[in-house]
Amino acid sequence: MVVGGTDTTSNTVEFALAEMMNKPQVLRKAQPEIETVVGKDNIVEELHIHKLPYLYAFDPERFLKESKWDCCGNDFNYFPFGSRRRICAGTAMAERMFMFSLASLVHSFDWKLPEGEKLDLEEKFGIMLKKKVPLVAIPTPRLSDLALYE
Repeated sequence: MVVGGTDTTSNTVEFALAEMMNKPQVLRKAQPEIETVVGKDNIVEELHIHKLPYLYAFDPERFLKESKWDCCGNDFNYFPFGSRRRICAGTAMAERMFMFSLASLVHSFDWKLPEGEKLDLEEKFGIMLKKKVPLVAIPTPRLSDLALYE
């Protein structure tokens, strides 16, 4: 589970952060939501994850308008973890790790591209989907106490 779940989760975080950087209005809405739940003088913890409905929806406006999406294999318009008997055994772990990682990155830093760089969202197919050009982003600390980064 650990080996199978690390690459897919890190790729998903990379794609999500790249998409949020591509649509800064989404990032500007997600950061205040996280600040309201976590605060700027605290770090994200697992107990905060379920209190972040905007961040939990990737195309937030679309996913927030719809009823709860079923990713457990019964809604065949959306099944990122497979379905029925072949559903991924690590679904619960993957969702928690992804949400925790993305919330931590979005809460703790402002993100920008290096000077002169252009965001490339093109995909590369293989055993799993990856970005064709890896995301290179510059973080700027957002938290009020720099000791929280230790």
